[in-house]
Amino acid sequence: MDLHENTPIVYICSPFRGATQDEQKANIENAKRYGRYAIANGAIPFIAHLAICGFLDDSDPEQRKLGMQADLIMLNHCAELWVFGNKISSGMKAEIDYCTQKNIPIRYYTTDCQPLSGLKG
Repeated sequence: MDLHENTPIVYICSPFRGATQDEQKANIENAKRYGRYAIANGAIPFIAHLAICGFLDDSDPEQRKLGMQADLIMLNHCAELWVFGNKISSGMKAEIDYCTQKNIPIRYYTTDCQPLSGLKG
């Protein structure tokens, strides 16, 4: 598969924070796996965990707010939001709500990258 200028960009929506450092590391590895799934299925993934959270401190309320603002702005440049897993964090809920409000299509997947209910939005 080759990517081209018309390849859709999809926003990968999955948990970032974890109760422990190990859980957060696992969430980041999951996000990478979801990104590989997107590429394998003809989409270019945007993964905020890797693109924005890598240089902002999510535990600092001001930096978290700035990161969420950047995330929501980035959603305007994405063709769809792909939500992975059934555990919806507060950040994920904000992204889902934003896409619902802006009529950005949403796809839901299991943590094993299996489609759940098709396209919404």
